[in-house]
Amino acid sequence: MQKSLKKEKIITCQGCESCCEVYVIIEDGVITSVDGNNCPTGAEFATSHCKRIYNLKKQDSTNAQ
Repeated sequence: MQKSLKKEKIITCQGCESCCEVYVIIEDGVITSVDGNNCPTGAEFATSHCKRIYNLKKQDSTNAQ
């Protein structure tokens, strides 16, 4: 049985003046959780940043466990 690769990243959002620390969980190369944002822009910023920097995908909500 192969062990899943899980990473936790903290991204400082620069989408508005709040500059939230957004917590992103990446499992097996897929973003599975985004938390800590105070507005929708924070989640979008962190997701976009991780996809660009780490070449990842956001898991579909229909496939989430």
